Amino acid sequence: MTNGQTHRTYGGKTREQRQDERRVALVRAGRELWADGGLPAVTVRGVCARTRLTDRYFYEQFSAIGDLVLQIVDDVFTELFAAMTAAGRVAGDQPHVQLTAGLTAYLEHSIADPAVLRILTSDLAGFPGLAAKRRSLQNRVARGILLTIAPEVAQPEPALLEAAVFGVGGVTLLMEDWLADENRCSAAELGARATDMCMRLLGPLA
Repeated sequence: MTNGQTHRTYGGKTREQRQDERRVALVRAGRELWADGGLPAVTVRGVCARTRLTDRYFYEQFSAIGDLVLQIVDDVFTELFAAMTAAGRVAGDQPHVQLTAGLTAYLEHSIADPAVLRILTSDLAGFPGLAAKRRSLQNRVARGILLTIAPEVAQPEPALLEAAVFGVGGVTLLMEDWLADENRCSAAELGARATDMCMRLLGPLA
């Protein structure tokens, strides 16, 4: 088989390009279903119906629905972490200011996409490996907070990392209460409060 045959196009796109587009569509559909109906709504049938793809194309990308769910969670945390670090990076040199900017961006991203908080707070018991994935990604956010507060600590002690993860969990709970309050304060105000909590919790340990 020639190289041209291997990479032949259909409709101006290669097989790999079409596969990539289908994967993006499947992940987007799963995220929308999760936002609309919760985690139980994310099914192979539901995702295929929304994308108008057959299940053959689903299984071309994912071996099971749990793999799609893992991808959605991974994408959400990547977005949150990117928003948080980008905002902190341009906020100046003071750790308190950087962390406030980062956590505010974290909150604002959740408001911009209501699916984010629903994904973060869903019951993950029915999907093996998903709770561990979420903990792993929360650890990444926690390490980002530690790097802001104490940039000289390249390898934080387990107790310090645990405290940072605890702080991330507390911020998530604050977010839930905040979004449920019709008279809630601004994201910037809550970001400042969350920063004060993290600094009180982690500052003396860092």
